[in-house]
Amino acid sequence: MNKSVFHSTIYLFSFILLFISGKMPAQVQYGGTPVSFSEKMPTESVETIIVSLDEEMEQRKHDVSVDPKIGEPMHAGFSLPADVKPHNYGTWKQVGDKLKIWRLNIHSPDAVALGLAFDEFYLPENYRMFVYSGDKQFVVGAFDHRNNNEDNIFVTHIVPGETITVELEQKNEEGSIKNDDRLLFNISEIVHVSDGGGLLAKTGKDLGDSGSCQVNINCPEGDDWQMHKRSIARMLMRVDDSYYWCTGALVNNTAGDGKPYFLSADHCGQDATSADMVYWHFYFNFERPGCENEGTPVYNMLHGCALKSKGQLDGGSDFKLLLLREPPPASWQPYYSGWNISGEQSPSGVGIHHPAGDAKKISTYNQQLSSATPSIIIDNNNDSDTVSMAQNS
Repeated sequence: MNKSVFHSTIYLFSFILLFISGKMPAQVQYGGTPVSFSEKMPTESVETIIVSLDEEMEQRKHDVSVDPKIGEPMHAGFSLPADVKPHNYGTWKQVGDKLKIWRLNIHSPDAVALGLAFDEFYLPENYRMFVYSGDKQFVVGAFDHRNNNEDNIFVTHIVPGETITVELEQKNEEGSIKNDDRLLFNISEIVHVSDGGGLLAKTGKDLGDSGSCQVNINCPEGDDWQMHKRSIARMLMRVDDSYYWCTGALVNNTAGDGKPYFLSADHCGQDATSADMVYWHFYFNFERPGCENEGTPVYNMLHGCALKSKGQLDGGSDFKLLLLREPPPASWQPYYSGWNISGEQSPSGVGIHHPAGDAKKISTYNQQLSSATPSIIIDNNNDSDTVSMAQNS
């Protein structure tokens, strides 16, 4: 059945580059294989909902592709509102005496990739969830009770293709499977990625289409920056009903306590609200395994942040200081980049970033950087080490 629904010193941030001179994380995956794979259950028997861009979005998609705006982040796609719960959409199936699964296919025409956002998310200990591509070649999960958080908000990685499947599994070792009132599960938004965002080993606009001055971070040019590269993350940012690509980096603070401060550019999500920012994606270690534009990037993702301070592009240094909702786990080998207040201007260095959402790239500069005196705006909820950092960076 088909249904349509609602639709290591940081000196300067510019052009979404990081310039480097001379609680349980909410988005960790716990692995495993969806039950439907081992049971060889076809997705054709599962309900499919169709979520499409409206005419105005289609026009905006066309406009940004033929006339990208200078000084703005690259447009990535759209936020399509939804209201999807297991009791109003999807297909349940009993598997043996102690397990039942719920599946739903989501199709959005012409999408490069799709993601999900939940405004209600709480999985009891006997549940787990997967999301996978239509061809079952790309799987994220399992997600389970360890991914719960106090806000009951959750965001999945984007999954390639215009069709994805959501699978929710409920197990009961006592052999009696009943509806569970503890479960919170509402898909409030479909993330329709239309520009960039390739995840598989492909070339073209999605991956491998950066300019010739940008080379993969694991090329020889990146040999001296293998430690520093681990601070860089690709950003997928919601602003109202659109999504955009940008880049930023983990940065240390005066306390040196590993608090997950994250530095980007102010023009990245400039008009985003705090409600938008809880759904922002941060993709760490998104890079090709070697120098060539080959191989699938292996990466990790966190979601959610809060604005701490910023300096506007006009007459300033175009920076945005964020605090991530969760610190990257140690297993990801995160690196917190340094900074200083010396005012010394670097004569050379490298830029590491994700141009147009591409895999992590590196480029070299040999022109002395310039200084800026930004007009800094500090969030009222800042704590002391954040304020100190904002004033000194």
